[in-house]
Parts: sequence; structure tokens; C-alpha cells
Amino acid sequence: MLLKGVSKTLVVVIVAILIVVAGVSIYYLLVAGSKKEAITLVVLTRHPQDLFNLARDAFLKSDIAKKYNIVDVQFLSLDSGQWRDYLKSHGADVGWGGGPSLFDSLYRDGWLAPLTSNEVREALSKIPDTILGAPMKRYGSDGNVYWVAQALSSFGIITNNKLLKDYGIPKPGDWSNLTSPEYGKVINVYGSPAIVIANPLKSTSHLRIYEIILEAYGWDNGWKYLTLLAANSKIIDSASDARDYVIRGEFAATIAVDYYGYIAMVQNPNCSFIIPLKTIVNGDPIALFNTSKHPEAAQAFIAWALTEGQRILLDKKVNRLPVNADVWNTPEGQQRTDLKEIYYKTLSLTPMAFNDSDVMKYEYAVARYFKAVLIDAHDQLVEVWKKLVDLYSRGLITQQQFDYYVSQLSKPLTFTDPTTGSEVTFTKDYAKSIASRMASDRTLEQQLMTIWTQKAVERFNSILNELQKIG
Repeated sequence: MLLKGVSKTLVVVIVAILIVVAGVSIYYLLVAGSKKEAITLVVLTRHPQDLFNLARDAFLKSDIAKKYNIVDVQFLSLDSGQWRDYLKSHGADVGWGGGPSLFDSLYRDGWLAPLTSNEVREALSKIPDTILGAPMKRYGSDGNVYWVAQALSSFGIITNNKLLKDYGIPKPGDWSNLTSPEYGKVINVYGSPAIVIANPLKSTSHLRIYEIILEAYGWDNGWKYLTLLAANSKIIDSASDARDYVIRGEFAATIAVDYYGYIAMVQNPNCSFIIPLKTIVNGDPIALFNTSKHPEAAQAFIAWALTEGQRILLDKKVNRLPVNADVWNTPEGQQRTDLKEIYYKTLSLTPMAFNDSDVMKYEYAVARYFKAVLIDAHDQLVEVWKKLVDLYSRGLITQQQFDYYVSQLSKPLTFTDPTTGSEVTFTKDYAKSIASRMASDRTLEQQLMTIWTQKAVERFNSILNELQKIG
């Protein structure tokens, strides 16, 4: 009987142990096993640090970040030319900022994934397809959206009005005003130019303005104005540095995306931002990369950027125009009546005709032609321009002669195409025909850029020699 009692007791103990073990296992399956992976998103961006620091802090406090257990967002501010190499070697989740040309090229080359999550689709419904004819979404042939604008941009000129007055030069009202011999005189009198601009291989916003000028004035006249703009300018790598030079009063003017202009006016009351009649409105995109390891979480960040995240655009360190008009109903929106007024003024603009898809066809070649001819041969360009302005200012050449030399200085180059051996001119059609080949063949790209620089130096030196004979 005692043995039987022990056996029963042992059975009860074993059963109790099994129940405890099962309970613990179920607990870990239901509780511990349900813990989500802590996610860090990687975002490639062209935005300044002020913006993405605000975005990180605000997003990580949001309910949607907590829902997806997103514990950090790592922003990498890289030149647009570095994005593909980074994606190939490391991958990233989101691309944010840099203009539609950059994102259209990424879409074309297969780096973007469709935006399909429920949260992002709901956010997309709050963003118009177009604003003033400019696309705010890029639809693929499958009907999905591959990039969406997170902010609205226009383009213009930042001036330091005190320095303009000191130099005795007029305030520009249009792009062409920056190319005048009046601005050129500053180099001869003060030893340095009045304008600062950025390398199109380093700044997508300045590249877009160069394209606006080409489209606004036509190909030949466009290159005339780009050549004289370069001659009147110091050329650096950074559009934000160009803005800061004008804010500090080291240069009198630069070209810029609109929010750089608004920042300049906030930081220095002597600064103005001028929107020329010949300008366009752009959507500044955000997109999901197909290299994302966390596509659902990445789309949650994009959805936030299109909704709650619109509020950070209104911060006085950022000063960007939103694409989701609901933001004006928030406390932040109600405090920024100044930016709201600019927003509705922008929506009242009549932008020039600008075929973005057509521009994309020549963009790669144009950026490198600009670099080869107007930057790599910049010293020679400035010398001949200084001489031409000097002769014109002293009345030693007529207006007709001045215009003739400007046309000789700036007309698109004629050269031998290394792929065919034929003489060609850098027309719009040629630029379109060579752009994709340059993009896929770095040897050809370098060959052409070398030829263009050599031809430009020869031209500038030849014209300088002619002018030196005059006086």
C-alpha cells in the first residue's frame, strides 16, 4: 500500500512538473517569441543635417515607429553619384531628396521598389498626382507608385542686397541678368566674381537650374547664358556652401532651390529670394529601394514622411513647402503664416513648359559637358571674359562686336566623335544620343570629357589672342 501511495505521489509530481514546463514553454512562445526584431533603417539622402536630425527625433517618437519596432534611422548624406555604388555594396532602405531627375534615373535603372503597403497607400491618397503640371508621383507600367514627392520645390536666385549695392550692380530679375557684363566688371574691379554656383555633378538642384535655362532660352541661347554665368562665377561643389557664402556676404548672388532662399532670408535680412518668370515647380521625392531588408518598416517611414512628417518641413531650420496641404491645419502650420503665404503664392505661378522625360534623355551628357567645358577650362574662360568685358567697358569694341565674340565663346563645340571618327556638334540630339552610352561606358565618358576640355581651352585661348590685338 505504501509503494502504491508513493507511486501515486510520484505521478502527481511528474504531472505537475510537466504542466509547469508546458506553461513556461507556452509563455515563451506567446510572449518572448513574439518580440519583434529591433530595426534600424538606412536612408540615403541629399537633405541637410538639420532636416534629417529633426526627422529622426520626431519619427522615433511616433506610434508608427513603435508599431514596427524601428529603434533608429541612419541617414547617409551622399553625393547622388555615389548612391548606386553604395546600393551595390551595402544596400539601403529609403532614398529621400535630390530631385525627380535623380529618382527617375534610379527608377529607370531598376533600383526602386513599388509602394504597396496599406499605410503608404493611405498616405499616397493625400498627395496630388501633379501640381502645376509637375509630377508628384512616378507611376510604373504596373500601375504602382515608385516615388512620391515629400516636398514641393521651385527655383530662383538668392541675393545679398548689401553686397549688390556695394558693387553697384542691379538686382537680378531673371537668370539672364546674372550673365551681364555689369556682373563681369566685378571680377576686373575687385579681383573676384560676384556670383557663386555649384558643379552639376555635385548638386542636383543646380543641375536642374542649368536644365531650366537650356529649356527656357533654347539650346544655343541656353549655352550662351550658361557659359557667361560660369564666367561670372566661382564654381564650387556644394549648393549649400554657395548659399552660405551669400548669407555671409562673401558673394552677391547664387542660384538655388527655394527653401535655401527662405533659409537665407531668415538668417540674414539683407538677403532676398527671387523667383524668375522662367522657372518650374518640382516634387522632391522619397522612395523605397529594392535593396531594403525591411520593406514594410521602410514604407512605414515613407507614410510618416507624407503625413505627420510634413510638420518638420515647417521648422525655421528647414523652411520647405509641403505637398500635403493638411499640414496647414496643425499647430505648426498655423504658426507659419509666412510660409503658408509663400506656398499659395507658389501654387499661383505659371511655370514654363518643361518636359522632364525629354530632359532626362540628355541630362547625363549635359552635366559632363558643363563640367568639361565650363569648369575644367574655367581659368581660360574667365581670362577671355575679363578681357572682353574690359574692351567693351572702355568702348574699344561695339555692341555688335561684343555679341559676336560672346557667340563665338559660347556656341556648342564641334569635335571628332571617338566612336565614329566623324565631326559632330554638341546639339541636343547629339547629347541625347550619347548620354546613355556615356553612363554605361566610363572610358567613353572620359574620352569625350577630355576632348571637350581640350577643344574649349583651344577656343578660349584663340579668342583671347584676338582680343589682345585690339587693346
